[in-house]
Amino acid sequence: MTNLAKLLRPGAAGEKTLERLVSSAQARRRSRLLAVLNKLETRKMTDETRVEYEKARTYLQTNAHRMDYPEYLRRGWQIGSGSWNRRARRW
Repeated sequence: MTNLAKLLRPGAAGEKTLERLVSSAQARRRSRLLAVLNKLETRKMTDETRVEYEKARTYLQTNAHRMDYPEYLRRGWQIGSGSWNRRARRW
């Protein structure tokens, strides 16, 4: 998601895009996030952006069953978002 956000919106706008994507993933809005990704106009993307887009979309579709973050938090489990946050800070 980090690479996709950077390619879609370079600079500060990309950071905000990444924050929204991470927030949506963590708040059980994966279907909404996938809907947004599916609405993106891929014909206007560069080849590099299209590759990252497909990676992100495929990852979310394949791993959605592993991303029930609200349930994990309710049970007191760590959700492992540290890697997301580190990536966002290294932007």
